[in-house]
Amino acid sequence: MVSRDREGMFLRINDGLADVEEAFLDVYPKADSYVIHKVRNTLNKVRKNEQYEAAEDLKVIYCSFTQKAALTQFQAFQEK
Repeated sequence: MVSRDREGMFLRINDGLADVEEAFLDVYPKADSYVIHKVRNTLNKVRKNEQYEAAEDLKVIYCSFTQKAALTQFQAFQEK
């Protein structure tokens, strides 16, 4: 398991074991799961011919340097 702390935000990567995940979230309740899983789950709901564009739009969101910038990009993604 690897975690990264950036201004109180955490990213965790684990092998999906329920007990490990539960224990980790008890210690780090603001932790987020690995971004790629969320992107894949989102792209599964997008038409095949629109997946590349959606992936590029999602990249702008998760690469944002501030929460405000990410939320702005997310709102634009939702409208699109």
